Amino acid sequence: MKLKKIFMALVALAIAFGAVITTKAVEVTTKTKTTDNGAELKVEKKTTTTAPGTVNINTAKKEELEGLEGIGAIRAQKIIDNRPYKTVDQLINAGIPESTVKKLRPQLTAGGILSTGLGQKSGTIINLNTASREQLEALDGIGTIRAQKIIDNRPYKAVEDLIRADIPKSTIDKISRQVTADNGIAISTKSDTKKVGIVNRTTSVSDPAGAEIKVDKKPRVSVSRVPAGVRVNINTATKAELEALPEIGPIKAQAIIENRPYKTSEEVMKVPGIKEGTYDSIKDIITVK
Repeated sequence: MKLKKIFMALVALAIAFGAVITTKAVEVTTKTKTTDNGAELKVEKKTTTTAPGTVNINTAKKEELEGLEGIGAIRAQKIIDNRPYKTVDQLINAGIPESTVKKLRPQLTAGGILSTGLGQKSGTIINLNTASREQLEALDGIGTIRAQKIIDNRPYKAVEDLIRADIPKSTIDKISRQVTADNGIAISTKSDTKKVGIVNRTTSVSDPAGAEIKVDKKPRVSVSRVPAGVRVNINTATKAELEALPEIGPIKAQAIIENRPYKTSEEVMKVPGIKEGTYDSIKDIITVK
């Protein structure tokens, strides 16, 4: 009798220990299908379910997240882009429906946050106006798509301006200590043009009495997407390379190409639509050699 009790106790202990260490369970479903010949065919379907707390939403690979019920490739990428998470419930910040979060909560954990709150490296502050795409991608909650949107919407006067790039307020709050917009905008005068050109223009108009009135237009801001230290050869550059210049869009870029060759950079002002103001914004980053 004692041996039987000991044996039962050992079995119970083994079952309990197995429940603790098992992270996945396999459920086998058997269905019977009838073939065209009338024969019965049994088909077994194995479904793997994840045990509670086995997927860390801060460290899991995209494939692991895709395997969760209700999470496909798109949502998995959104979860990755919005890391880190302090709680599982913060998945709603990544656009995951509350009903899906509630259903998955027993399978997930949000442990292991490694963020220092100061960017990719401790003590590093990222400048929104000058950072490379790779630096922006490394920020918490910023992936490839959002990094490109940040670049496309430059310049920024304040971190809060990231809202223009469709960055959620929750993400802006999260990275506010990791980024800055201060001193990132280089102002253009007629003697110096670097990243951003701001050109003041004065237009003369006449009032009904014939007197000339000078009206100052608002400054125009343009952004250079040309890497620092690089000059664009207007005689050989592609249309895309020309479009990276400040104040140069697809139409002006095509016009520059059609009016080649140029002996001096000043000759670019012969191109329709490119006047002195535009030239002042690009003269320091173009060349003809």
